[in-house]
Amino acid sequence: MQHNFASVILLLNSLTKPSIQTFNERMKLQKLVFLARQVGFDAGFSFSWYIHGPYSPSLTNFLYTVDDVGILETIPTLPEEEKRKLEASVNRLRSFLGDDLNKPKALELIASVWYVLPQGPVSRERKESLTRMLHQIKPDFSLEEYATTAERILEFRKSELSSS
Repeated sequence: MQHNFASVILLLNSLTKPSIQTFNERMKLQKLVFLARQVGFDAGFSFSWYIHGPYSPSLTNFLYTVDDVGILETIPTLPEEEKRKLEASVNRLRSFLGDDLNKPKALELIASVWYVLPQGPVSRERKESLTRMLHQIKPDFSLEEYATTAERILEFRKSELSSS
């Protein structure tokens, strides 16, 4: 998929006040773009596993570039159809994240769990295995935090399926 840079800028400005001044701000933007992809907004950036969960080097390059030229905090205009799709993804993401929307560590936890959870039904044993594995490679969150987050994601996915 081709990158849609204007959509990414609008997505980030719709969700938060985008900034790349600190590590936590950059991590927050990474996780928001990753999670937006999970709810239907695919900007074409690929993510792989890194220290703080899903990470896209090309997204980092993009963020630095748009910040350097001064357009990270602009509100670009999009074709109406594209804008509607983006707004739907923003609304789903806001609904799912709630108060965690601007909490970088919470977004790290959510994105990390989402990254390893397979699509479709997940057995209790599989979910427990994944949470133990995540806790081993990222011990900065508790087993309970991983399990609760996995359940939250699975419930969200189920509600998304039943509403479509």
